[in-house]
Amino acid sequence: MATTGNEWLALNQEAIIEPDLPICDPHHHFWDFRTERSPYERYMLHELSADVGGVTIYYQLFL
Repeated sequence: MATTGNEWLALNQEAIIEPDLPICDPHHHFWDFRTERSPYERYMLHELSADVGGVTIYYQLFL
């Protein structure tokens, strides 16, 4: 049973439908709201890199 947000998200892996399709992602938000070791309250560059692996992103805007 998934107990954290990241564990819950990891329960379902989606196939990459068009890996060569160029993507312009309008923006990403990074946050770190942790007061303790709660990984699901954090989303930083290494989490984004893991999420977009396997697709072709040409442009991104980071906030």
